[in-house]
Amino acid sequence: MKWKYIFIVFCLVFSNLLYAQENYTIVYGYSSLTFANQIPLRPNDFDRKDILYINGDSLSFLSVSGQRPKKKRNEVGRQRDQHSSYYFPKLNRSLEESFYAEPSGLLEYKKKNFDWVLHSDTMTIAGYFCQSAVVDGMKAWYAPSLPASFGHGYLVGLPGTILMLESRGERAYFLKALSVKKGAPHIVLPKAKIIPIKDGESKIEEMKKYFKD
Repeated sequence: MKWKYIFIVFCLVFSNLLYAQENYTIVYGYSSLTFANQIPLRPNDFDRKDILYINGDSLSFLSVSGQRPKKKRNEVGRQRDQHSSYYFPKLNRSLEESFYAEPSGLLEYKKKNFDWVLHSDTMTIAGYFCQSAVVDGMKAWYAPSLPASFGHGYLVGLPGTILMLESRGERAYFLKALSVKKGAPHIVLPKAKIIPIKDGESKIEEMKKYFKD
């Protein structure tokens, strides 16, 4: 009986360690490109720093205000964060925070499917081996060793997490991961109304299951 309990404890510890390895915190530098080829070179050259929190392969939270976790609860997301977003890759849905216009609350969206074209060129970003892909005037660099289909906001759908992207389309901007750390706080929702998608089947109830409260 004693060995049985030891085995159970071992399995619980192992599963927690495995879960922790699947969580990541990525700090991005983000800048609008108002002049041709004006690419930021140093961390302080960026317009702002965004933070992407990844919980396993099922949920991420992008804070465009650089929201940091609450230490006592080890959680992030409870604070309202205009234009920040939650992404659920297994549901192909996102929740985007909108509090300055009606309807006000967490807006449900179906994620856009990009027809990425994978290229063979490589680069190391924030210590991670990356490969490139292009679509619609954008070139992205993604890390195959990080969870698939995550990225900055709506930029998802690659076989790895996007760590750098340059867009020369209608919105010209550049973003790059300045740091990637293993481990992330629990992602939670702010107290706000969740507004279902206008066209299509809502998956609000399925999304709620990803949060402990």
